[in-house]
Amino acid sequence: MGKLSTRERVIFGAAVVSFIAAFLPWAAYDLMGTTLDVDGWSTGYAAIIGTLLLAAAGIYLLLRRDGYGIWAPSFGDTPLIAGLAAAGLALVIISWATAPSTYHGVSGSGVGARYGLWLALAGGITETVAAIAEARPRLGF
Repeated sequence: MGKLSTRERVIFGAAVVSFIAAFLPWAAYDLMGTTLDVDGWSTGYAAIIGTLLLAAAGIYLLLRRDGYGIWAPSFGDTPLIAGLAAAGLALVIISWATAPSTYHGVSGSGVGARYGLWLALAGGITETVAAIAEARPRLGF
């Protein structure tokens, strides 16, 4: 990991944070005083695939920088990493946008987003911004 620049360390660290966030509660259902927390792996395909894409971007970056002979596209590995991170973030945002909003019924029931989802969003945004900034020279921006 010593071969990574500061920006690449941010990308990899944010990928790890996003992956760990999937094990934390993303939603909470309150049914008459009993709270049920649901982690990121149980909230739907968008959350699962988004989290895996964010993690894959970080793992791919680490493997390429450590000199492993894995496939690299003709347009370069940094645009691929930025694309994976952006796609993963988009799916996590879709998961957040389609999650039930906070609702409190008359019977004391309710539902709402939890800290795991917010942590995954923060990690995904950080990873995507850093990956796009890393890929900008390759893309000609």
